[in-house]
Amino acid sequence: MRVRLVFAALLVLAFASPLSSGPPFDPATLFGPAEHVRAHAEGDWIIIESDGLPNHPTSNVNPNSAERQHFRFRVTLHPQTASAPSPVPARGPIGVAINGVAIFGPQNAEGQDAVMVEMFDPCGGHPDPRGVYHYHRMPDCLVTEQSGKHSAVIGVAFDGFLIYGKLGSNGKAPLDLDACNGHVGPTTEFPSGAYHYHATTKFPYLLGCYAGTPSLPRRPDRPPEFGRPGSR
Repeated sequence: MRVRLVFAALLVLAFASPLSSGPPFDPATLFGPAEHVRAHAEGDWIIIESDGLPNHPTSNVNPNSAERQHFRFRVTLHPQTASAPSPVPARGPIGVAINGVAIFGPQNAEGQDAVMVEMFDPCGGHPDPRGVYHYHRMPDCLVTEQSGKHSAVIGVAFDGFLIYGKLGSNGKAPLDLDACNGHVGPTTEFPSGAYHYHATTKFPYLLGCYAGTPSLPRRPDRPPEFGRPGSR
């Protein structure tokens, strides 16, 4: 029986922008497979419970081994842009992928560009010393980019905004991304347009800052509490 140790990402609603949010979507159809992650709407929140293990093959790329986690994330279902962006943790979790795997900031424990100096398995992930498997960049095997189409969802940031692959609505990399790696535009989930993030090939790869207002620690030199100390 799964023992659920609570790790909550509590998000606070901030000042709304008319173009910041879109209509609710069904989180149960967004996250999966069920043997690794389950999600449901609970009032104005998305509750995501995950074992943290990837649903794809991995390989030994560092001395660490991926271990089963007991995550429970609570993310707003109706994100709104804040009056000003806030920093993402450079070395810790910044969101969760649709397969329940943790998404980390762009740096490793030594403050280096993790994508440039670390080793990754074919999907683009690896475990840290605590056994937390995670991504620092777009997981290549999680979504398939289709020519001429908007990328699919990779996951959700802790401010509630969705993270997509590298392609915008014209099937090309967006040229209007802000400092947070996001913009307002149509997606499959929000045809009328909504704020969302995109993965990129350059630093910071996924998020440069939070456009919304998470309640996570914001000191860039320290990761938020996420299991045992230390992160890569």
